[in-house]
Amino acid sequence: MIVSVLSVFLLISSTQYGFLVTKQLDKQYFAEYIDSSLKTIMYVTVPRGDSASISDAKEVDYLITAIKEDYADDSMLDDYRETLTSVVKGVMAPQSDVFNYVFYIHIEPDPGSAVTDEFVYMYLKWTKYALEGEGRYKTVSDAQRVEYYCNPVSMDDFTNNFLVNIGDIFQSSTTIKLPKLTQSRSAGSHFETEWPVATAYLLMWHSGEVPEPNDGLPLLEGDNSHLRCCVIGTSDCPPVSITP
Repeated sequence: MIVSVLSVFLLISSTQYGFLVTKQLDKQYFAEYIDSSLKTIMYVTVPRGDSASISDAKEVDYLITAIKEDYADDSMLDDYRETLTSVVKGVMAPQSDVFNYVFYIHIEPDPGSAVTDEFVYMYLKWTKYALEGEGRYKTVSDAQRVEYYCNPVSMDDFTNNFLVNIGDIFQSSTTIKLPKLTQSRSAGSHFETEWPVATAYLLMWHSGEVPEPNDGLPLLEGDNSHLRCCVIGTSDCPPVSITP
């Protein structure tokens, strides 16, 4: 009897330990994956000019360099927005069936400044699906991959109505100095360069239902939504970056 009880106890303990080890290894793997993915996105090589491929290009450069130059002239990502989106999708493709993810570049306003948050770029991939059945056992149906460009109301709103409601997140971030040309007040037609510090974020989480904000407003789509997203490839999505 004692031997049987001890055997069952050891079996349960070893099984629970195995689950904990597996869960910890998964966390470590995905944490490393998301860090490596962000580095790849930032430092992938892209063709410059009108070349469609690196093999045909007369000049190539890091994507992060092209992003800085694109942002400098008009404080928008327009020339390289689609290139950045293509790179993000390619890097995240191995996990796109199981995970949702978002990549965005955000500039935090200076303390005491009247300037609001600036989302330079945000690409969101969400796999939507419906759950059928009752109780613990439900089936997934009507899975649909949707891609968005978004411009949230603010970082606080994005955090409180989105990030806190999507479950466990694997994330990585890195700071970027984006050059911004401003006309000099004292030098006539000359321009000065400012260097606001932006942060690039890559977040990944398990696919699931779209969370509903507590205030009843839509989360993703619509002018009064929290994330102010448009579906890529539709007439409602502008051809260049979304501006506030």
